Amino acid sequence: EFDHWKDATEVAMGVSYIAKRGWRKNSNKELITFYCRRSGHFFKPRGMGKHKFKRQGTCRIGTYCSSSIEVCLKDGCYNVNFFEEHSGHTLGHEDLKHTSLPRSTKNYVA
Repeated sequence: EFDHWKDATEVAMGVSYIAKRGWRKNSNKELITFYCRRSGHFFKPRGMGKHKFKRQGTCRIGTYCSSSIEVCLKDGCYNVNFFEEHSGHTLGHEDLKHTSLPRSTKNYVA
């Protein structure tokens, strides 16, 4: 049910959320945080410089977006805190070149 809601939210807003790490277990609950995919810094690869970069540029905004989804699993119940406000970038439909397809659409096309 949560995955369906997350996919619908991503499609409606034109953004994607990713988990940078897995579930963290506490004494009586489990936590996971999904961050806006545009958040973070682009790190130039080290090496000989032979790699050609994408012409459209990176999707990273060079700072951290404030939007995230925090999920807490306690006693079989999910509690979700959704921080909807994005900062540092426009939403996906306005900046289409940095928008990726949601998982459900990719599965439908494949």
